[in-house]
Amino acid sequence: MTMSNETLSIWIVLQYPPEHPDCFVAQRFQVEKPTGEKLIAHSLEELRKRMPPGLTVCPRMPSDDHRLVETWF
Repeated sequence: MTMSNETLSIWIVLQYPPEHPDCFVAQRFQVEKPTGEKLIAHSLEELRKRMPPGLTVCPRMPSDDHRLVETWF
């Protein structure tokens, strides 16, 4: 078995974060640290359409921050 050189990317979707109070924001993390890459939209449906293909969505857990909508792997 060989290890891939690719790092796991996780996209978190936030509703109305302080820096974009009227938007949904998807931010990509690599192994628990954020990258500078973001997608911004005025609706969740619009943001979902912009997510990179091939990802799987997971809903938020009750213990997650209230602004967290979902996470994409």
